[in-house]
Amino acid sequence: MDNKVKHVDYWKPWQNEHFDSDPIKVQKKIREKLTTAVERRLVSDVPFGAFLSGGIDSSLIVGIMAERLGKNVDTFNVSFDESEFSEAKYARQIAEKV
Repeated sequence: MDNKVKHVDYWKPWQNEHFDSDPIKVQKKIREKLTTAVERRLVSDVPFGAFLSGGIDSSLIVGIMAERLGKNVDTFNVSFDESEFSEAKYARQIAEKV
């Protein structure tokens, strides 16, 4: 049995014809796609709520929800007693903002 590690690139975005190396264009495209994805899920006949962990992903989604709905979003958080594991502080900051 060969115990050597072999490095293989299976994908190189810069070799993709759709890849754009301009960071401003990339940021704009990501925001556009994320906003579209969130908007598609904002169709409901009941109020919305969102689980807010305090991390980047949920903060972005809740921010876009509030922006698109034009109103505050009810958020919920589960936190830990151990402060080194808890992101409740960050979740509260985002919740107060949106």
